[in-house]
Amino acid sequence: MVDSFSNRIFRYIVIGDVNTGKTSFCQRFAHNTLPPTHETTIGIDFFSRIVQLSPKSQSAKIQMWDTSGNETFKSVTRSYYKGSYVVLVFYDITSRTSFDNVVTWLNDVDQYAEPTSIIMLIGNKCDLESQRTVSTWEAELFARERHLMFREVSTKTNHGVEEIIHDTLSTIRSNLENDTSGRLSSHRGIRLVRIEEEQHGLCDKCIL
Repeated sequence: MVDSFSNRIFRYIVIGDVNTGKTSFCQRFAHNTLPPTHETTIGIDFFSRIVQLSPKSQSAKIQMWDTSGNETFKSVTRSYYKGSYVVLVFYDITSRTSFDNVVTWLNDVDQYAEPTSIIMLIGNKCDLESQRTVSTWEAELFARERHLMFREVSTKTNHGVEEIIHDTLSTIRSNLENDTSGRLSSHRGIRLVRIEEEQHGLCDKCIL
């Protein structure tokens, strides 16, 4: 039912190695722009956006935590897992190391996130096809074996960014509609709120 999905805040956390494009993705998501300069995230940064659902009288809000890929801040990052319903795990398709390190990030997810959280593997920089070191097939197989959602994107060209939001919201809607026990309602990454009180000029866009 739409009522079980609308007027809620859904919290996302974005994780992965340094320089995989996490902040660029968050900027695209929230403002449809790229950061004017490349600066490594220190600790945690925060982005949000109201999304219009179908019917358009319904709305939901996504809060997105952009985390540092630096080992120094991992203890800070881990404290945000429990409060997030969607985990976006980034790697760079031109960096074999960033893909290999996904296993380490997923170990943290297994240890610190709620077991009902949605996890999506995201290969960024697909505009750099000639420099690719991680094939789409390999990443898809990895995701399928671990029951992860999967997308390749380019935050530079904006390819695939909205599809990630659409895919995850579709999965959230399906999970809520099938949650006969009400277990998800108590997830710390989902909160019921009056969206009209949360607008404050944030970017609105129809997603579902």
